[in-house]
Amino acid sequence: MAAIAIGAVARALWVFWLHQPLDYVYSDMELYVRYATSLAKGQNLDIYSTLQPQGTHFLLALPLKIFGVGRHGLWAAAVLWWALSAVTPFLAWRLARLLLTPAAAAVATVLIAIWPLHVTNAGYFLSETPSLAFLLAALWLGYRAGQETARSAVWHGLLAGALGATAVAIRPQFLLNLALVAIPFLPRRRRNRPAMLVLASTAIALLAAVVAYDSAVADRLTGLSREGGVTFYVGQCHVKTVSARTATTFWTISPPPYLQLGGKVSYFPGNEVWQEGFFYRKGLHCIEDEGLRYPFHAAQMVADMTATSKPWPQVNERTLRTVTDWTNTIYGYGLLPLIVILALVRIARRVPTRPGELALLSQLLCFVPVAIAYYGDPRFRATYDVFGLMLLAAALTSGGRTSGCRQLPQPAA
Repeated sequence: MAAIAIGAVARALWVFWLHQPLDYVYSDMELYVRYATSLAKGQNLDIYSTLQPQGTHFLLALPLKIFGVGRHGLWAAAVLWWALSAVTPFLAWRLARLLLTPAAAAVATVLIAIWPLHVTNAGYFLSETPSLAFLLAALWLGYRAGQETARSAVWHGLLAGALGATAVAIRPQFLLNLALVAIPFLPRRRRNRPAMLVLASTAIALLAAVVAYDSAVADRLTGLSREGGVTFYVGQCHVKTVSARTATTFWTISPPPYLQLGGKVSYFPGNEVWQEGFFYRKGLHCIEDEGLRYPFHAAQMVADMTATSKPWPQVNERTLRTVTDWTNTIYGYGLLPLIVILALVRIARRVPTRPGELALLSQLLCFVPVAIAYYGDPRFRATYDVFGLMLLAAALTSGGRTSGCRQLPQPAA
């Protein structure tokens, strides 16, 4: 509990004194605030709002609706962002306590409470802060429901589905993480199936409502967002700036990793940035051009997700980027490969396989398909660091033993 309190105080000092989010409203943060303001005012969103996932807009709109769209409302939003960031170590502790030993959970909580990338993210209105909190809550309740056989399992599955859908509505990349909760439990344990089915059906129903809203705004059937095509194109074609212009619209996207590492500049007159089919086809053409070299291209995107590029938006601030860049470099080049190797060795040497560490490793490695399908960015990967830090804690507290760690409780047959 001391680590959780320290994490909350550190985030409070950062958000309310050293780096107030309302003074850093630009780029993605500016768009989130703009559309949240429109919602708070009761205005209809325009088609541009469907480019990004709508979850952050709606979440930010809550404090703006209650406290106004001026600085009072933004201060209330900063409090909300602090609270969601501050509760993350607690939720991580609950998840680690469920899947690992008490000692490993305690060490993991300390690491997550002071993790610089998470603490500093709270100083911006980024989608990563709320999505991580909702994801951890969903995973904790979801894995808990998978272990229970009583009526409470269904209730936990319902809550997990709702919280997981919220996380996915904010960051669609977490759909894979949410799906992984149910997979280990469905084949063998019949009594877990109702809870898992409730989890899945709740998440699907809520996400369908988000899709319906997006489709109404876009006046055509769409998904959770409409940036998938252009993001796919940016990664597969290594583009540092892509612009699309029509007589009435203009949009430019510049992914931070390729602005740092270099890439080509693309301009598409007569096209909209949300034309997903158009950009997916462009991306597939680049994959065809790579041919047998594509595995190296994919490996480079995974590397860009880890340490070859610097975390954004912290990279924009001289006094901040040193800490976050060193953290990202040490983690990406050193700790992350070590964590994965140790976890694989520990899992392989256990009979039967330890389900807790296997679950965490699968959650951690979800960042790999995200990097390959779209592009590598430390900002996208940083949310997965909680799982890596939990696995690191498990290795640090094992005392070199390959057995004797607490097993997950098994439901009755």
